[in-house]
Amino acid sequence: MNTRNINTTTAAAAIAITILLTGCNDETTTVVTAPTAITANDSILNSEDFIQRASMLDRKSKGDLGISTEDILEIINRYRTKPRTCGGDKLIPAAQPLTYNQKLGDASAIHNLDMILKKYFDHKGISGDSFIDRIRHIEPNAGITIGENIAAGQSDIEEVFAAWIQSPGHCVNIMNPGYQEFGLSVILDENSEYQIYWGTSFSSNK
Repeated sequence: MNTRNINTTTAAAAIAITILLTGCNDETTTVVTAPTAITANDSILNSEDFIQRASMLDRKSKGDLGISTEDILEIINRYRTKPRTCGGDKLIPAAQPLTYNQKLGDASAIHNLDMILKKYFDHKGISGDSFIDRIRHIEPNAGITIGENIAAGQSDIEEVFAAWIQSPGHCVNIMNPGYQEFGLSVILDENSEYQIYWGTSFSSNK
């Protein structure tokens, strides 16, 4: 797992914002209204309402940004077609294209919404849930190899993937030949700290 901060400015607003990135793996414009049933100590995995709300906000945010499933697949598979070092000494070979799994996207969506509502940025949820817990709860058919990238503050999908591919841990996740499926979430919230939150969940298919 790794974390880094990147300072940048937005062309439209000409103000400084912080962009956050963090990636993790395991080898074996809308305003969000918080569901009243969820508190900082509650597990998001115990609330079907929370899961449905996160999925709805993810779909709306993608619509607002003009992001389609085809766009998402084109971008990530474009990166996977070229060998990369990902900041290391060894060249990682090109990997096979990924297929899209909406349940994996929903696993990222609930984490994005949780981070917005509870004002934190980390792979581990405030209530103690890990990316492994979220992926396996939302997608019971996930394989033995799973991973997650998260980010906040990037204005569009090309920018977030460009940032991930420049960060060694995120790059390794994107290039991992053990993954066959993935899903992506983005949730916009103009009142949150970073205003836009991104996440990808990865899985092998067995």
